[in-house]
Order: sequence, then C-alpha cells, then structure tokens
Amino acid sequence: MKPLRTLIIDDSALARDMITAALSRAPDISIVGAAADPLLARRQIAQLAPDVLTLDVEMPRMDGLAFLRQLMRLHPLPVVMVSSLTREGAAATAEAFALGAVNVVGKPTALGAAFDALAEELIAKVRLAGQAHAQPHPVIQAPPPSLGSPPFLSRLCVLVGGLGCLPTMLEVASHWPAGAPPLLLAPRLPLVAPDHLAALLRARTTLPVHIAADGLPLSCGSIILIPGEQETTIATAPPGQPEPWQLRCLPRPLSHPHDHLLRSLAIAAHGQAIAVLLSGESTDGAEGLQHVHHAGGQALVQGSSGCLFAFARQDALRRIPDLPITPIPHLVSRLLTLCRT
Repeated sequence: MKPLRTLIIDDSALARDMITAALSRAPDISIVGAAADPLLARRQIAQLAPDVLTLDVEMPRMDGLAFLRQLMRLHPLPVVMVSSLTREGAAATAEAFALGAVNVVGKPTALGAAFDALAEELIAKVRLAGQAHAQPHPVIQAPPPSLGSPPFLSRLCVLVGGLGCLPTMLEVASHWPAGAPPLLLAPRLPLVAPDHLAALLRARTTLPVHIAADGLPLSCGSIILIPGEQETTIATAPPGQPEPWQLRCLPRPLSHPHDHLLRSLAIAAHGQAIAVLLSGESTDGAEGLQHVHHAGGQALVQGSSGCLFAFARQDALRRIPDLPITPIPHLVSRLLTLCRT
C-alpha cells in the first residue's frame, strides 16, 4: 500500500518541523512538502498531488479557513486542521467542519508526553483522512413553494451523522420551513462546542434553534441540536402537554449515541418517525436506523455524492437492502414530502 502523501501548510517553521516530526513516526505517511501560506500551497498541490493536507488557521496573505472554502469548491482534498485555534470548544473548529474539513487537531506546542499523545492523535486523523472521499458538496435544491401543498402531519424528523455531516445538516436547516415538524440534528463531531454549532445554525435560519436539554418539548417549526456523544432519548410527552414528544438527556457519554437516539425515536414515534443517516466514520446509527425501519417509520441514507465517509451508510444498506437512497440535492424536498404523507 502506498504511503499517504501529506502536505503541511503552516506559517510557523517550528510548527512545520513539529508536525513533520510527529507524522514521520508513521511508516505509512510520507511528507511530500511544506508551505508557509496557502498561496504557496496552491502551487505545491498542483506539483506534488498530495493525498492529505494539514492546514493552519492563522496565516499571512490568506487565512486557513478562507483557503479551505476555496479548496473544497475548486479542488477538494481531505484536510486536517492543525491549529491553536482548533482546540476543544473553539469557534474555528465548528467553522472548519462546516467548510468541509475532515478533522481537527490542536497544534503541538512542546515536546514530551503531551507531544507524544498529540502525535498519535495526528497520525490517526491523517490516516482516517486518507480514507475520505473529498468532493464538492452538492447544493441542496430549495423545496417548491408550499402554497397549495397538503398540510404537514404529525411527524418527527431526525438527521444523524459523524465526520462530513455538518455541511448537509446546515443546508437542510437553511431550507426547513416554519410550521414543519421538529427537525433534530445530531452531528457527532470531535472538539466542537454545542454553542458554536448552534451559532452556525442560527446564521442560516430564522427558526428557533435549541440545544438539547432534559424535558425540552419538540415543537413544530423548531430545530433541535443534539451534541456529540451525550445520551439523548426521544420520549412520549406526559399527558396534557401540547407537544407529543420531548427529550430526556443524561450527562453521560455513549459509545453509540446515534443508535440509542434512533432506537428511542422508533419506540416513541413508530410510523411517524423519519430518520436520515448521513456521512460517518463509524457504523453508529446504522442499527438505530434499522429499528426505525422495523417500527414502520421512514428510514433514509444519503447518496454517495457528498458523502465523506460511507461506513455508516454501507452498514445500513447491508442491514436494510431496500433502504431508500436520497441524493443530497433532493433531501429537503423528500423530507418535506414525507412530512405531508
């Protein structure tokens, strides 16, 4: 197997040296070049044809996020952001995922045990990036005007995904109409603060955006963000409540949070459930999607176009061979049709 050809983009010579030292520990990763800014990197990408890029955020002449936006539109490549600005909870981390970065790592700052741990993390994430299918993200088509359409029925729509899911979730949210059933978005992304994800959503929609909380009612015309690995359960609301469903949240992580979430969706909503499995680097969500299907709900997977990682998608299709595959451009229209039928 050929080594992963990796190009390092960072304005700091020290940082370039440390990233090189970290990645050189892996025999299956080859450092083919290093660039001090994105403009120099453009030429090296054309000349060296790297498989993976590591990219800093703060650089002269063009910052890393602006370069990432251009790259994913014109010449998509798997990118691992390596920066002091992409540490846990940083706003740049959420923005990088929104623009199509495969993963993020905090920049190494010193040698010793901390460097060793960061080197292991960086190697693992570059290896994973080497398996990504980087491609321009398909544009979701705006749904047709609702004038004259049948009314929305009582439905509950849940989208789950891992690495590569965020651009699709943000686009779906931007087209979700007022009065539509609740839209639950569950992106499983490392190092991302829920508040920053919610800010990205609020910048794209006028609908209310809520972060999952224990007892939160699931109201029509709202978007609910379910962060990370948190144990979140969809439950039937107590008698007398205006909304049929609510969330139950516990502050403990689960190894398969999407399977748990979708199992609870199947139990609470049965045939009123709509679940979509998006890009993901693990199989989390595939078993839960099977529960939704068996409960009489609508279970969908995204098409291959725009799917950064197909592991969850492939496992779901193995479990449910006749599972409907929905191309990303038609996803919102398809979901709204299901919400009316």
